[in-house]
Amino acid sequence: MINKYPVALTDFVTVWGGSTSVAPVLSCAELEALLGLFVATDQQDTVTAWITAHAERGDCEGHDTPTAPRAGRTVETGSVYCPPPGAEFPFSISDVARAVARRLGSGWSVETGPWGLDGEVTSPCGTVFKLYVDDEDDLIAACSSHSDFSKDLNLPDGFLGCDGGIYLELASYSDGLDYLAGRYAEAFRAVMGR
Repeated sequence: MINKYPVALTDFVTVWGGSTSVAPVLSCAELEALLGLFVATDQQDTVTAWITAHAERGDCEGHDTPTAPRAGRTVETGSVYCPPPGAEFPFSISDVARAVARRLGSGWSVETGPWGLDGEVTSPCGTVFKLYVDDEDDLIAACSSHSDFSKDLNLPDGFLGCDGGIYLELASYSDGLDYLAGRYAEAFRAVMGR
């Protein structure tokens, strides 16, 4: 049945903003989607409350507070679709690199490329993983000290080796920052033998 009376975003946020008791049962991806709605309506305190409540889940490794700008009007320029900055893609590859390094812990560092299009995550022993998107839209993790990814490295499920390095098969932007960071951190540990 189609509802003839859709709920406005601000009404939804008002109703659900204080309902943090459901946060622990949400998956990390579901939480990320909900946080995007709270950010779009300038509800930073609500974002913090939901992240804190979700931490009770136990298997969650934490969430960054989204910093995407408020959703604004889409600007139509002739036939060109022009969403406001940050509305279509609220994180960059360099954000993924930083989130991976945070998950890997102390001693890991990050250097980001121009425009946030890539990022190099360096281990405490100096091994460098470069994250970038290739021509086939795969998020590649290249590692010059491990150039032969055809060997069985005991990679986590879903990861494949390729000429450029390793990548998570079927990964997409919609998987969310936390999910991608967690999976790539897991893969970096496997390549490092940890």
